[in-house]
Amino acid sequence: MTTLRSFIAFISAAVLSFAAAPASSGIVYDLSVNTTVAVPTLDGTMWVSTEFTKTTGTGVINPFLSIQSNTTEAGYNIDSGVLDTKRNGQYSRTQRVSDLQTVTVAGISYYAFLLDINEPNNAESLISIDTFAIYTSNQLLITFNQLVTTGTLQFSMDSADPQTTLLYDDLNTGSGQGDVAFFIPVTALTGVASTDYFYLYQEFGNANLSHNSQSGFEETRHGGDLTFVPIPETNVVLPILAVLGVMAAGPLVRRRFQP
Repeated sequence: MTTLRSFIAFISAAVLSFAAAPASSGIVYDLSVNTTVAVPTLDGTMWVSTEFTKTTGTGVINPFLSIQSNTTEAGYNIDSGVLDTKRNGQYSRTQRVSDLQTVTVAGISYYAFLLDINEPNNAESLISIDTFAIYTSNQLLITFNQLVTTGTLQFSMDSADPQTTLLYDDLNTGSGQGDVAFFIPVTALTGVASTDYFYLYQEFGNANLSHNSQSGFEETRHGGDLTFVPIPETNVVLPILAVLGVMAAGPLVRRRFQP
């Protein structure tokens, strides 16, 4: 029976990672093709580029983190500014854990974030999201070195593979509209005090030359107003049928693996 459970777990894991395309170093998810993916972290995080509510227009994106630079860019939210953060103190500002906003998807509570990508609407509309990491601390961490040496890393999209990368094509959206929603289970911050500082560290444009950062700000805001209803995509139908087939063939599998 242990062998059977391991076999079914393996097939299920394959379904969850079906949207991933292996790269020479790490795993790449193309959110322009597979619009909902579950990066294989241990907690069921979801990254979504469609199928969630989007509000548009001037003023609807009220970010707590704004990053801008050409080729590559990185930063985390703090009033004083660090790395490539911009509009510091207004749209890049210090946050507490109590500032986080939650939504419920299929009975599970998530911290929700909405990322507004602002790339040129031409051949340079591609960008990579290379790092999305959450740190906490009861201290104000004003330098990147302080963040990575004394902050507590609570979540990272690279926890399953140190080179996990998300790709996105901003050809038809531009600024002022949410592009990618991030749903992080609240269990990622279990035991963290609500008064602790919350730091979201992001990197963009490191994947390859065709996905460099260009143009305007990459902005992230809280997503407590988001709703998300997962819609099965055609490219996952066959793997799902395969799992159903395995479940239907359960008696045969049990007989085969029975000692």
